[in-house]
Amino acid sequence: MALTEGNYPGDWLIEEFSPQHCREEVTIKSGEDLVSGQVVAVDVGGDGSYVAFEDDTDTPAAGILVDAVDASGAAKKGVIIARGPVTVGKAGLTWAAANDATDITNGLADLLALGIVAREGV
Repeated sequence: MALTEGNYPGDWLIEEFSPQHCREEVTIKSGEDLVSGQVVAVDVGGDGSYVAFEDDTDTPAAGILVDAVDASGAAKKGVIIARGPVTVGKAGLTWAAANDATDITNGLADLLALGIVAREGV
């Protein structure tokens, strides 16, 4: 039997100015099962909850989920990195399957506008 270990902030978070400054508690929308490092956006449904970022919804990336949240049964609280200065490793970030290379580039630009810098190979 193979065991699979999930993502941890240490897999993608390189440097953070201050958790008290950079992080926000948010509600993850019911039906979402997200991992640490998931790029998230505010749900287009308008209830203020967060979902996996998909560029096709025209909603900008709003941050990165710090720890995994399984909200598949009901909405749950989670913590995101919502603003910088923060440096993350691109390879450790998780993107929704619907995002292609252009969508990911757009999402990284959204994160950069928040002060979240993604670096290659760090």
